[in-house]
Formats: sequence, structure tokens, C-alpha cells
Amino acid sequence: MRRVLLDHGRGHRRQKRGGGEAHVTLHTWLNAVHDRPIEVEDALALDEVLTRLAAVDERQATIVEMRYFGGLTELEMAAALGVTDRTVRRDWEQARLFLAEALR
Repeated sequence: MRRVLLDHGRGHRRQKRGGGEAHVTLHTWLNAVHDRPIEVEDALALDEVLTRLAAVDERQATIVEMRYFGGLTELEMAAALGVTDRTVRRDWEQARLFLAEALR
């Protein structure tokens, strides 16, 4: 899902539009999953920071991807990763601090 959203963002940046096909965006889905509208620039900046986070802690980067791009709950992430929901919460808090600092 991360790659799909980023490809969409890059396409939006270039202002390319498909021939006579109906214009379909991911904004509606993104806005439904998240509390506030997600801008394309936000997603692209997040991708850059996630790459840096993955170099430090792969599981934290995966949790951010699952939450931000997949809309999974803590319990769903815990089951997918084979860890407890408490571990997911702890990793999410640490990743959130990393992201906040990096996106400043």
C-alpha cells in the first residue's frame, strides 16, 4: 500500500492525468482512514523519514507503515508481527517521537 500511495503522490506532483478514463484518487480513502486529510507532500516526506527509521529499527518502521498506510489497529499489527499489543504501543510511541523530530 505504501508504494501505491507514493506512486499516486508522485503522479499527482507531475500533474499527469489518464486519457478518457474516470479520475479516481486515493484521497477519499486516506481521509476516511485518518482523522485529518492527508496531503500528498505529507506522505512523500513520511516515506523519506520511514527509510531512515527502517535503518534504525525495522519493526518500528513496519508499525508506522501498517498504521499510517494500512489503517491497522494495534491488535491487528500485534497479530501480524507476532508480538504483544503492548510491544506495538511501545514501538509506536518510540517511532512517533523519531518521526516528530525528523519531520520538524
